[in-house]
Amino acid sequence: MTRKKRQPVVCGTRSGYDKHYRKKEMPCDECHKALLDEWVERRKTKPEINIKRKAWRDDPENKYKYQSRRTKARELGIEYDYHADQDVIDKYGTKCHICNEEIDFTAPRKVGIIGWQRSFHVDHVVPTSKNGSNTIDNVRPSHAECNIRKNATLMEDLWWKK
Repeated sequence: MTRKKRQPVVCGTRSGYDKHYRKKEMPCDECHKALLDEWVERRKTKPEINIKRKAWRDDPENKYKYQSRRTKARELGIEYDYHADQDVIDKYGTKCHICNEEIDFTAPRKVGIIGWQRSFHVDHVVPTSKNGSNTIDNVRPSHAECNIRKNATLMEDLWWKK
């Protein structure tokens, strides 16, 4: 039985990039371009990758928010889909689902800045801590203060809404 000869590693290919990586050295420009070309080709053949990235493109400053939601869902073993804040607004409107008043989209979203209470938050109808999914069907628009007061309770258990 004869051994199969290994192909020589050539710069300007993905294997060339991998060789640079294994040697812990900076890849040459040709190898880096080969890696980028492979990524572009993969995105063309696997459209689900584009769906994931779409949410980040729509809301690039909140890229880490999407990553943390996915990580938390994976840890809890719950269902997760990629949805941008705009998707929630388009589907359910601009009223808070807890108090039924309009949300102020010009208000600062960071807690502690004056006027943050009326800003936009995404609320889970069934909290993820109670095995609620992190999908577009389980999230609704809400005021920041309403969402924080609701915390991890179900809508029918809210004492301040009765």
